[in-house]
Amino acid sequence: MGKRIILDSNIWISIFLRKNSLQFLEFISDNEFILIADDNLRNELLNVISRKKFKDVFSAENIVDAMSYFDSLSNFITTKKNFPDVRML
Repeated sequence: MGKRIILDSNIWISIFLRKNSLQFLEFISDNEFILIADDNLRNELLNVISRKKFKDVFSAENIVDAMSYFDSLSNFITTKKNFPDVRML
């Protein structure tokens, strides 16, 4: 079983913006890394690439394609935001 990794939304945006990022994804695949994601990461990524500053970069079709690509590469897990042992200062 490969090592599980999570890529930050900024890394995913870099992958979508740079064609040479395919080499990075090939490295991940060749080394049997498993990409992990959850709905929070997916929503953050979608929110970021839908921002006004990216409107000249990502068309609506590009956004759909990018998210489909993200979904196809990611193994989704369920996460919860309950941290009972964390004390607020």
